[in-house]
Order: sequence, then structure tokens, then C-alpha cells
Amino acid sequence: MVASGGNQLPRGTPEAFGVASGAVTAFLEAAEATGQELHGFMLLKRGTVIAEGSWQPYEAGRKRLSNSVSKSFTSAAIGIAVAEGKLSIEDAVVSFFEDEVPEQPDPKLSGMRVKHLLTMSTGHDVDTVVPVLKSGETDWVRAFLALPLAYEPGTVFKYNTGATYMLSAILQRVTGERLVDYLQDRLFAPLGIDNSAWDSCPAGITAGGWGLSLTTEEMARFGQLYLQQGMWEGKQLIPAEWASASVSPQIGNGDDPDSDWSSGYGYQFWCNRYGTYRADGAFGQIILVMPAEEAVLAFTSSLSDLSQILNAVWAHLLPALQKGSEPLPNEAQALEALRAKLASLEIAPPAAAIGVRHGGEHAEYLFEDNALGLASLRLHGEDEGCTIVWTLHEKTYAFEAGGEAWAISQWPSAPEVYHAEAKPVPADAAAVGRWQDDGSYLISIRLLDTAYHDAVHVRFEEEGHASITFARKFSVTPLHVGTLQAHPVQAARR
Repeated sequence: MVASGGNQLPRGTPEAFGVASGAVTAFLEAAEATGQELHGFMLLKRGTVIAEGSWQPYEAGRKRLSNSVSKSFTSAAIGIAVAEGKLSIEDAVVSFFEDEVPEQPDPKLSGMRVKHLLTMSTGHDVDTVVPVLKSGETDWVRAFLALPLAYEPGTVFKYNTGATYMLSAILQRVTGERLVDYLQDRLFAPLGIDNSAWDSCPAGITAGGWGLSLTTEEMARFGQLYLQQGMWEGKQLIPAEWASASVSPQIGNGDDPDSDWSSGYGYQFWCNRYGTYRADGAFGQIILVMPAEEAVLAFTSSLSDLSQILNAVWAHLLPALQKGSEPLPNEAQALEALRAKLASLEIAPPAAAIGVRHGGEHAEYLFEDNALGLASLRLHGEDEGCTIVWTLHEKTYAFEAGGEAWAISQWPSAPEVYHAEAKPVPADAAAVGRWQDDGSYLISIRLLDTAYHDAVHVRFEEEGHASITFARKFSVTPLHVGTLQAHPVQAARR
């Protein structure tokens, strides 16, 4: 079955498409057993969703930062522009920016072509986004072109987010449209990707290599589009030749036959083992396409080791998907077990200490001045959570952390990753507060539109004072807060 547009892909049972429900359950259990954290997934077979789920407090249908999955969308835009005659992958990069080239460029720069940006073979020996930002230059194109090259372009693979940004800048030069706007009618609308939001640089150029927010289903549709060689609802959104070339090895990136990071790199897609490929965003935002199996797996997560999840796919899902598409006999018990598993998916809150209290229940603390605009912390009764009051642009927010279960409210975040000047903005977050064995109080926070985890750790000191530390995981943007001192407003104790 070929998937089409609309707001939802069709749904079906695994057995109806030749896949055993037990294999999907086994994959979920194996993935959870790794200790890596999935947030949501969707499995397609022949364009139909045969399994999907979200780990609470994360929700299906919520857009979140896809990180470097954005790169694969940028590749699609370049392919469309090539078909429209706007550029060629053999064009020299400097030909688009003659007014931006430094007086004494690296001699190898003239040999850099669009195809080298696409294949991460620009000749740099670092990811250029880092030195570009450190340069302090607000014109990122100029900063990129001024960087030295260690190799001849096209000879060495080096992952390079700055290269994808340059693709976006080139597209804007040749079309007169920002990347996010260029794709609106050509890709987003036909795929049913609504309200597309994509970060941009200080000059207003779409970031290209990061910053596109998508739902899990929108990610799955994009994977299905490539599985269908760029065809959607009878319309060739992406040229078939481009779609095929994009997901085929264009440059070598290693020689380990057991690694999914050394099977070759295409045009902003990673090639995997077993004839599969993926769009890959930091911390486990993944679109995995299995062409021979006519299958797509999209998932969001906060991962430190993607290989463990991919290995679970290869061990449990891939063999089941390889058995063909002929319907299997109904296995009511296995299907019910899968449905029960999907209904029970949850990120368990951190464990609470038993019988340990500092005596700070019902106490309220005022923060010293800080970058996040946090004003005060109020601890509620035993196992009743807490409230953190914070302000932004003269508006006050009350952030709630549950005592027994996740509570959802708004927390300050800086979602525009790679922006040195990114400022906190209100973001939906789930939180729970738990007393720890040492008498401290730990607030675990999940920013629901990202992979970010924040932690606020309250340690009580003499005379009712407290020191509060902050940490952020699974984020490219540092959390510059440090340790704050908090002073008691009242010390009413139970």
C-alpha cells in the first residue's frame, strides 16, 4: 500500500501486514532494557502504521526539535531546486558568495562544490559550526568561507553541521526564499506537515542543519516519502533520482562492518547495515527506512547510545519485517499483550527516599538574581511536590512539580540551539519532585518539545538557607546558571 497525504496515515494491526505482534513487543522490551530512553515511536509497513506509542509524560502529536533530522529535509530542498534548474551540485560554493569570500581564502576553497556540502566532505577537519560561532561573526557565511581547509574537498568525510547551513544559505541565494518557506508548498503542505517552525541564524537564514520541529508521524511520513522514491499521492515531490542518490553511499565514512556509522554517507543521510538508511538527529531523533522490508521506523528519544536501539531493531524488528507482507493468522493473545504494553509506556519518575525529610515542607525560598529569571521555590506538603515561580518579560509563571506523578506546566528553556545569544522562553515541561536519601530535594524536569532533561537539586543548609544547582542533559545549548543561593521567606515546619 502506498501512503498518501492527509492528517493521518492509515492504521492497521501488525498481523494484517505480515508482522508478529510479539516481535514488536520484544523490540520495546529490549529497547527499554538497554536503559536508553525512548519517548515516542511509529512503525510503518507498506505505508500503514502497525504500531505506535508514547512514553508518558511525552505525548503523540506534539512537535519537538528534530535536531539533525533537519539536515535530510535540507537535502530534499536542494534536490528540488536542482530539478528546477536553480543550481547544480557541481557548482562552486564560492560562486554564490563572491561578495563574502575573504581577500586571502584557503587555496583549496575554490575546489569546494555543492556536492561536498551535501556529503560532509568539505575539507574541514572540524564541524565548522563551532568555529563559526566562536568567531563572533554575525555573518555566518563569511565566517564559514574564512575557515582553513585541512584536506582537498571531496576526499575526507567529516560530519559538518556548518556545511548544511551553507546549503540553506545557497538555496536562499538562488531562490530568493528562506528554506522553510521554499519547502512550504513543495514538501510540507503535501506531506501534511503543519505549522512548520525552523530555527534561523542572526541574519534570518534558516539553520538548515538543525532546528526543525516535527511530530513523530511527520517524521514517519518523510521516511515513507523516501521509501516511495519521492512520490506522494501521485505527485513526484522529490525527483526519484535524487531520492535514490541521497540515501546511497556517496562517500566512505569508515570500515567497521559491524557499525552503523561506517556504511557510507549520502546526501545528508546515514547509510546503515542491512541495506537500510536513516535521518539522524542528536540524542536519538531518528527516521529509519528499511527499503527491502517496505518499512519505516520513526522515534524520538533522549539517547546517549543509539547503537543499542539500532541493535534491538536488527535483533527483533528486522527479522519480523523480513517475513513478507502476507497477513498472518490472528494471534489475539499476542496482539492484546502488545496493546497492553503500548498503553503502559511511561518514563518512571526518579525513586524517592522512604521516610527521609529535611523538615523543609511548606518552606519558601527566594533565589538570588539568575539568568533563567527564577524568583522563588515553595515546597508543599509531604509528597505534594513544589512550585517554582519565575518571570520573563515582566510576566510571572508558576512552574509545578508533582509529588507522586509528572505535572505539566511551563519552564524556561532556550530552544534555539547553537545561538550564543539564545534567551529563555516559556516551554512545556513535565516535572516531579522527590526527597533524596541525603535529605536533599531533587526536581526532575523534562522539556517536552525537546530531548532536554533539566534537574534542580535543592540542598538545605544552616539557618534555613539552601543552595540550588541546575543541570541540563541531552542539549547542545549549555544551561548557564550554576549554583544559586536561596534564602528562606518562612520556615513554617510541619
